[in-house]
Amino acid sequence: MDFLFIVIFLIVNLLVVGVFAGIYGGKYKYKDGMILGVHIPSYAADDPEVSVITENYRKQSKKIYLWSTVISLGVMLFYYWYLSLFMIAWSIWLIGWLTLATVHLFRSHRRMYDLKVEKNWLIGPPVQTVLVDTNVSLESDKLPLSYWWHLPVILLTLGAFFFIPGFKEYWGAGWESWILPGTILMLELLFCLLHYWYNNRRNVVYSMDSQVNLTLNRLDKRIWSVIWLLTDYLNFIAFMVLIYPLKSQDKLGVVNFFVFCAIQAIMVSVLFIGALVLKNRRSEILSEDKKTVLVDDDVYWKNGWYYNPDDKQLMVQDRLCSINFTFNMAKTSAKIMTGIALIGTVLLLVWMCAIFVKMDFTKMGIEKNGNQVEILAGSYEYTFSMKEIEDIEVVKALPDEKLNRINGTDTSEYLLGKFRGMQAGNLRLYIYRGYSPILKIVLPEFTIYINSKEPGEVTEWYEALH
Repeated sequence: MDFLFIVIFLIVNLLVVGVFAGIYGGKYKYKDGMILGVHIPSYAADDPEVSVITENYRKQSKKIYLWSTVISLGVMLFYYWYLSLFMIAWSIWLIGWLTLATVHLFRSHRRMYDLKVEKNWLIGPPVQTVLVDTNVSLESDKLPLSYWWHLPVILLTLGAFFFIPGFKEYWGAGWESWILPGTILMLELLFCLLHYWYNNRRNVVYSMDSQVNLTLNRLDKRIWSVIWLLTDYLNFIAFMVLIYPLKSQDKLGVVNFFVFCAIQAIMVSVLFIGALVLKNRRSEILSEDKKTVLVDDDVYWKNGWYYNPDDKQLMVQDRLCSINFTFNMAKTSAKIMTGIALIGTVLLLVWMCAIFVKMDFTKMGIEKNGNQVEILAGSYEYTFSMKEIEDIEVVKALPDEKLNRINGTDTSEYLLGKFRGMQAGNLRLYIYRGYSPILKIVLPEFTIYINSKEPGEVTEWYEALH
């Protein structure tokens, strides 16, 4: 468990820093008529003041990416102290690193924009309206692959969990049994919705030639539709690689875990390779076009985000990352959704940290109050009646079989939460590792196992409940 946990977080940390560096780290170079997301003429790319801005961005970015990686490795050490302290340190690292990198990017972008305005470097007439090619819009239904191709993978997922013998039973009968299949289905629905949205978003005008626009928009939507289909099916295969050994062998092998990670890495590669192919093909086609639309819309991106009151679109292609889409912050709904996303993310991290703090620093135990018995534990308290006890005994160890964690936590210090064994059935564990004896309480729906670090306390509980 410790090894897999550390590996997972190391991969996440490296991906977060690596993806950001891969997308934004090279924005100081002059490409597609832009530097740091700002359009400038080609002759201005070698201007001394431009070089000062780009060199500062390059050097500071390297320092940010390097130190963020080093600090993330140091954060991993907290795991061997307290899991809660690790989660707090990791959350602070994540928020701090992303904030620092984003502020540095937007600040450099604004410096470049201000220099452009000062030098009056325009590449075309300032655009005040959104261009629409009606000839292309009329043919938009012919452009992409159908999003209905996501239906087979959704049906396969449902079939795996509800029709393969033993699958549903392995995950238990409570609401927790829906966590894993629900997560997979939500990801598949997300890919389907993204596919649908890309297929139906407004076409982009690149040229005064409708045929060029038709070709580019067909290419754009077709490639993205293939990307979303591939990622959806790869996601299904990855989870099956992860899940099937748990059902058939009652354990997860290291090989299966790394195969799962490899498939997830391929999914990310599909996104970036597809976007890169699309970008290169678009550049090739436009390089031969003599009617390319040249407009200067940087004023709508001057702060790093899109703000255009005249554009009715809620989402547009991101200036700083062409494979991404961003909100039009001139819309009230965009501000509300962005605020909800940011506040929700912070609150989620705070909530998770609070749960782990409670689990780490709340002493597990039993309190009897009349006919009611309360199990004390961080976030997993449970109360039952004396009449519900079907059997109670003191045992030396937990059931000698693989116990599958449904929810809760499994650390080097303790086992806490809901578990399930093929023979033992549904369990609730409140166990400090390395301590014996253990009190076993059999209830109608599940069995409780609980122990204590204090000598003789388990015997006292037994006598009080027997």
